[in-house]
Amino acid sequence: MDTTLVHRTYFSEAAFTPGSRLIGRRLAELTETIGLPVHAILRGARCSARIRTR
Repeated sequence: MDTTLVHRTYFSEAAFTPGSRLIGRRLAELTETIGLPVHAILRGARCSARIRTR
């Protein structure tokens, strides 16, 4: 598997739930970019994630 580094993505507030539309700033872009279900709630966070891709 290849990995893609997604880093320094900023959110003022975000809520991720599987199978639902994501709510918050820039979440539509993130959904299209990674295309994966994510379980997390971020408030004023900076995050880095290494995501496995096929």
